[in-house]
Amino acid sequence: EVSEVRIRFVCNGDNDKDVVFIDDVKIEATSSPTKGPTASPTKSPSTSPSGSPTASPQASPSASPSKSWTDSPTTSPEASPSASPSKNPSAGPTGSPEASPSASPNKGPTNFPTTSPEASPTASPSKSPTNFPTASPEVSPSASPTKGPTNFPTASPDASPSTSPSKSPVRVRSSRPTSSPTSYPTSSPIQPTDLPTSSPSSLPTPTPPTASEFVGPFVSKAASSEVVTIPSPPQPVIIAGASRTNCPEDEGGLLSWHDSATWMTSHGHVPLVDEDVTLPENNKVVVTQSIVEKLGVITIPPTSELVFAENGDGIAMEIHGMDVQGIFRAGSQSCRYETDLTITLRGSRPADAVTNRPAAAYKGISVNGGSIDLHGERYYPTWSRLAQTVSAGQDYLLLQDDVNWKPNKEIVLVTTAVHDSHLWHQNEVMTIASVQSNPTEGVGAVVWLTQAVQYDHIANNGYQAEVGLLSRNIKIQGSSVDSELTDPDPGCERNVVPFGNVAAPCQDTRLTGFGGHIIVHSGGKGYVEGVELYRMGQTNVLGRYPMHFHVLGDGCSDCYFKDSSVHRSFYRCISIHGTNSATVSENVGYDIQGYCFYFEDGVEENNEMSYNLAAHIHPVGGHIAIGDGGQTIPEFSQSDALTLPADVTASGFYLSNLHNDIIGNAASGGWSGFAMPVFHRPTGPHKDLNYRPANRLTKVIDGNTAHSTGFWWRHAGAFYSGGSLFFGDANDSYLKYNAGRDQAHERSPCLIDM
Repeated sequence: EVSEVRIRFVCNGDNDKDVVFIDDVKIEATSSPTKGPTASPTKSPSTSPSGSPTASPQASPSASPSKSWTDSPTTSPEASPSASPSKNPSAGPTGSPEASPSASPNKGPTNFPTTSPEASPTASPSKSPTNFPTASPEVSPSASPTKGPTNFPTASPDASPSTSPSKSPVRVRSSRPTSSPTSYPTSSPIQPTDLPTSSPSSLPTPTPPTASEFVGPFVSKAASSEVVTIPSPPQPVIIAGASRTNCPEDEGGLLSWHDSATWMTSHGHVPLVDEDVTLPENNKVVVTQSIVEKLGVITIPPTSELVFAENGDGIAMEIHGMDVQGIFRAGSQSCRYETDLTITLRGSRPADAVTNRPAAAYKGISVNGGSIDLHGERYYPTWSRLAQTVSAGQDYLLLQDDVNWKPNKEIVLVTTAVHDSHLWHQNEVMTIASVQSNPTEGVGAVVWLTQAVQYDHIANNGYQAEVGLLSRNIKIQGSSVDSELTDPDPGCERNVVPFGNVAAPCQDTRLTGFGGHIIVHSGGKGYVEGVELYRMGQTNVLGRYPMHFHVLGDGCSDCYFKDSSVHRSFYRCISIHGTNSATVSENVGYDIQGYCFYFEDGVEENNEMSYNLAAHIHPVGGHIAIGDGGQTIPEFSQSDALTLPADVTASGFYLSNLHNDIIGNAASGGWSGFAMPVFHRPTGPHKDLNYRPANRLTKVIDGNTAHSTGFWWRHAGAFYSGGSLFFGDANDSYLKYNAGRDQAHERSPCLIDM
């Protein structure tokens, strides 16, 4: 058993030959390193007195004319040793890596990611290197001819190594930078599909670099703001391998959806294509696999439950809608759902959808006095900020926070340009290749991408681009067949102030989007977390939003919509409507028509709106508040093309009542980031209340940020307190909105009508 290897490095002064002794075996090396394969070995780097590597990594010399250096397959691989007589160890890179010379033929240095590698010989035989994930890998020596490991997909860490040599240790970028943003609309970052996006095929995992490869300065979380402290959401307790409790599929007395006996008293058979389905009363029915038949409307009676069990292959179901009078359940708070579940809602847009709104269960999940309980995987945080500026062509992101995001998930890298619209923007939807935690001091995580970014994204002490996680394992989506809009914006030349006619939206376009929706009403309850809502919302159809807490008063104080995502929405993100004390927290909204996070009538109070990200927000129907050099803007009136006239200033957050907690949110894009319109009286079903929302005392507004907004009007701002929404006639038959200075509807400084 060999317990140590003695290495001596002898510098011969002006001589062009330096000498390395490994266990008294003399190896000569030239002092000028070469870049490619060569018969003349290169100079070896030195070591510190302790034997640890120095700060200057170099490629190892080799006695063979052929040399290979490839990326290792995972973030924590380990190379297997060999029983060959050589005692020359290969070293993995550390914060100060050094590659040792080798006396064995055809042996290339390996590029193993680790913070504390150790080279130690062993007598254990091995034919080829294998890759075992480990927190502290060791790279053992070998003198037998071995092949350098290659960049294998992480799904197969023990795949055979490649025999192809490479000329130099380089990292290949996957795409080239572009000099200007694209002019394509954001109709979809990828081709529309009804298949789950959370588990695509395995992709190659780049080798994380060592700390020395990341050169600061970095914008740490503590230094991300010069003046105030930006709060962070409380860190959840996530314990790997911890036992789960109260899993719905483990309860007794469940009837199988797939068993014809379950339906003998109702349908007499397992539900068929396009058939409306009513669950048997006083029973819990469990779905354990995908339902191939495209069904009609599923009704869950008040005494029944529909439960989705976990399935490693995932579960998919396509329906016209769901009427939840009982309970619709997947996972629980203490048993987060861990496999894929995709529910697709289908149904074409009626020609009179705005004036003759379809039933709540049409292309929607109507929680009609029942309860929706969806609890997908917990990711924390759901969005972060860059710790360093990203340059075009770069294939990794340095984040301020450590994240537990997974490979193959979609993320959005938010723009830092001022202009952000359908036809001109620099937001980028990317796919994660791998994630490495705490790669160097001041950086929470490095996220490697499957492709390079196209644009620069800024991170400085003033502000930093946000990065949001879009994918979730529970996904509710509108069908790709009948959800997408059919009247895209062709691009118009308009006289826009203040920055000219750069891709101004065309009026009366993008009015036909018709995705799915979820509405909790009639005393229902909503407990939704870890869910992705995609192609949801129905343009200009009142009350048909991706997630809608509808007129629940004080009866839903424990309700929440948390750590979820809404993207490619045709009408808003989350509406809190006539509901008090609900929680909307840690959500990501991206590519949204109309206001995203929304207090609807102005009577909503004591709710928590916290740690949400809203990005890439668009006006409805191309109608946007654009004024001249003064402080006034023409008024907009309610119409079939503009159900809420305030949507001409669509922004990330619509705060019609400030008696709520607004904490730690971030906005990018939109007419403004945070809009606080003046309501002299409530709207909707609350319009007759003797109540003035504009005079309600502000609760907590803290740590909210906004950027890349205010493009359309020189007097707009990231936070816009102004504009007024009011009824346009004595009969209160329609609404009007004045986005500019409205002296007839200003805020009153005194408390009145209370």
